[in-house]
Amino acid sequence: GRHTRWERRHRDGSSWEYGNKHRKYNKAMARLERQEREARAKAARHYEGDRRDPRYRERLAEIDRRYDHKRDKVERNLRND
Repeated sequence: GRHTRWERRHRDGSSWEYGNKHRKYNKAMARLERQEREARAKAARHYEGDRRDPRYRERLAEIDRRYDHKRDKVERNLRND
């Protein structure tokens, strides 16, 4: 597979060293970025990209708020670990 046996054995261990934390952070942020992009694309399709539509603008604002909140949560969780 993609991982060596050592990596597999140690990946989920309690070795919360900085590198692993950093990797988890980057992975979570990348995931949120992708999801936010997809949410925006979906809204654009739904409202045919018409920025004059107040519902479309409200939806984009909602997406902004939601993903800001999720990013905050990722940062809080990593600080608390």
